[in-house]
Amino acid sequence: MKWAAAIFLILIVTILILADSGRMPDFLANLYNFPNGDKIGHFLLVGILSFLVNASIVPIFTLERSVRSVLGGSLILVLLAGIEEWSQQFFSHRHASLLDFLSSLAGIIFFAWLAWVWQAKKTKKLTKVE
Repeated sequence: MKWAAAIFLILIVTILILADSGRMPDFLANLYNFPNGDKIGHFLLVGILSFLVNASIVPIFTLERSVRSVLGGSLILVLLAGIEEWSQQFFSHRHASLLDFLSSLAGIIFFAWLAWVWQAKKTKKLTKVE
């Protein structure tokens, strides 16, 4: 799961660099070319990263301690998403948006919850087998 999180992070950073430089390929830009497409993109891309990061963190801890680890991992992602959204004001091809940030925040929260539930169910199944 850690490798998947690292690869997905590299994908997101690549998309950010392309967007910041105004060189987003048409096929990627067209994915967002509908009303609120960018908000859905923020929710899904940052949310999937949240799932992968938090699913990687949870198995390290007992489920009781995993809530704190998911909160910590999610807070780091919120900070990074906030910095990235704020930084867009310095690029002529981008614009900072509170709604984009809130969409990223919603994705982080929802997918972190999914990761925790998924790991909790997985752990309970393992406990029942033993």
